[in-house]
Amino acid sequence: MTQDSSNANAAATAGCPTPGNGNHTVRATERMARVGRDMQLCYRVDGSAAHPPLVLIAGLGQQLHEWPDELVQGLVDAGFRVVRFDNRDTGRSSRAAIAPPTTAQFLARRFRAEQYTLGDMALDTLGLLDRLDIDEAHVVGMSMGGMIAQTLAARYPSRVRTLTSIMSTTGARGVGRPRLSTYARLFRAPAATRAGFADECVAMMRHIGSHGFPFDVGRVRAVAEEAWDRDGGRNADGAARQLAAIFKSGDRTAELRRITAPTLVLHGDRDVMVHPSGGRATQRAIPGARLLTIPGMGHDLPAGTWPQLISAISDHAHQVPQQLAGASRRAAGGRRGRAPHEPLAGQTVVITGAASGIGRALAQRLSEHGAPVAIVDADRDGLEDTARSLRGPVLAEVLDVRDRQGQLAFAAKVTSWAPRPIGAVFNNAGVAVTAAVADGAIEDDRWLHAINFEGVVHGVRAFLPILLAQGTGAIVNTSSVYGLAAVPYHSAYCASKFAVRGFTEALRHELVGTGVRAITVFPGGIKTNIARSARVWRDPGGLGRSPEQLIAEFDAMALTTPERAAEIIHRGVDAGKARILVGADAYIFDAIARVMPTGYATVLDRLERLVARTASGRDRGVHHPASPGPRDAHLASRGARGGTQPSDAR
Repeated sequence: MTQDSSNANAAATAGCPTPGNGNHTVRATERMARVGRDMQLCYRVDGSAAHPPLVLIAGLGQQLHEWPDELVQGLVDAGFRVVRFDNRDTGRSSRAAIAPPTTAQFLARRFRAEQYTLGDMALDTLGLLDRLDIDEAHVVGMSMGGMIAQTLAARYPSRVRTLTSIMSTTGARGVGRPRLSTYARLFRAPAATRAGFADECVAMMRHIGSHGFPFDVGRVRAVAEEAWDRDGGRNADGAARQLAAIFKSGDRTAELRRITAPTLVLHGDRDVMVHPSGGRATQRAIPGARLLTIPGMGHDLPAGTWPQLISAISDHAHQVPQQLAGASRRAAGGRRGRAPHEPLAGQTVVITGAASGIGRALAQRLSEHGAPVAIVDADRDGLEDTARSLRGPVLAEVLDVRDRQGQLAFAAKVTSWAPRPIGAVFNNAGVAVTAAVADGAIEDDRWLHAINFEGVVHGVRAFLPILLAQGTGAIVNTSSVYGLAAVPYHSAYCASKFAVRGFTEALRHELVGTGVRAITVFPGGIKTNIARSARVWRDPGGLGRSPEQLIAEFDAMALTTPERAAEIIHRGVDAGKARILVGADAYIFDAIARVMPTGYATVLDRLERLVARTASGRDRGVHHPASPGPRDAHLASRGARGGTQPSDAR
């Protein structure tokens, strides 16, 4: 944020050929890259393409030219291909099409759902790397740019060779705070003219700049005037949204502990914008990080610091070649006891049953985390809706998981399409039937078995050879709480889910030492619309309830949203779990089945009656009979659209 504060009240709008930003043109040395569905970044590259890439991420309200050209040239001379860019909402990059945050939102630290975060800005950076065909880069960020760089390294470790965090912090409230006198300057009325803006920047930089080095007023004024020109004037909204991204991201200390890239932390001892305690906290949070404190440096990059900065950054990067960086990441993973695998963020994922429910929520969540997503479902309309909702690369295909040859063909298509290695294959499609064993239809049993179990087997056998060839990845098969404990009137469904559980556990043992994992997911009741198409021929409890009543009971009792389920599954896969329980009811099923392996049915029935009465109290408009009904209603989350199309069973 060398001039963050001068821009924090009002960052200029300008720009490049984005709607509503005028008709400004990009310099010959600058280019535009589309990094998201509605996002373009303006960037510049200096140095030889044969040299290792080094990415510079600017701070709040800053633009690419605010990295001093002399510092950039020094890094080029040190043997790097240097990439710098305007973050979203500043310079010539795209503006976010959302309202700016209000003062009340900042005070409450509660922002609109559409307000972006540092994670979204890290995804922008990842998108730029992809557009430039850069698999792995040295990443350097200052101030807010340091926060973005930290997030990039934590979530996409395979893309960050080394990390250098300059005058930044962790987001923890007790560290890295501006001095009180700095706060007062931040909230002054912004200037409305180019000359006034330059005067404002000079005054601010005299306050937050480096008092241990000469102050170059001419340079500061020239940089400010160019910022005004590139931005096309002044716009408070962009800087406000960037600041809200920092606030909304909160305390990132726990996430920083996941960083495995070799890390250098640089901070001045005279910084009154981000107190030096922020640098110390960053160094403590990142395993193995080194801290270099620069005497006399404030919250800027004065000429007197350039030789030391160039030397520190280049020495740190050159001393950690690619092979050593990889070894460091593996060692760090071992030290923290994690399985040697990459987080799913940024890796290609495959999801069946993606037209609704957990399948759709998983696709949306992983796409937001930078994963290219390959999705299938037999429900064309639902699948297309899911595809349209994703921000990143997507491959969608209408496919019935019972089609073995279709699954094999889709695996081949994914292999050709995938821009990144496959991180996980989620076999998630499923359906349900409710009937007593004595009067169930064999056709229904075969239909269910072919989707719930054979569909999983086909998916595993289609993609497993690809994962084994990679030497990494995960097979994630969805069972159910009915794969932990069997209940009346769901014999076929329980049989299929116990089969998925047994199949996956056997596979897990077979995969030991291959680098590929097998994971079983056990969802409880999930709030989905898919319940409305379960095959229910009559009330299995003999109470005369209609399918609509059973569905209403389930809707009132379901404890977990699809979005929360997707979050639990994503975190579980990243954490290296072999069994993932989704929802409080899943933990109850698991515990009771362990403690009372032959008598759990009575306990579950009593618990479900209690839950039904509680749900009835919450929703007086729905009749909840105190009989086996609640457990029967549990089936409603296991349906499929159209009755014969496999979709998300959770």
